Amino acid sequence: MTAYNIDLSTVNSSLITNLDAVQRDNVLLNSNLLNSQTELTALKRQFETYVNSVSKIKFAPQMTLSMEIRFFP
Repeated sequence: MTAYNIDLSTVNSSLITNLDAVQRDNVLLNSNLLNSQTELTALKRQFETYVNSVSKIKFAPQMTLSMEIRFFP
């Protein structure tokens, strides 16, 4: 029974170590997610500003460029 208890103790310790690592990774992922959401919000604002500024630009009507070619006899 003693060997079995040692094995369970080792497994328990390993699980606790893995849980700690997963919790640290989770904190890091949540931080990265928050940063990404902040960057996305900023990019959306920049895009909206760009779209609004482009929509206010008045474009000149397109002129057809043509050239008359005269043929002389």
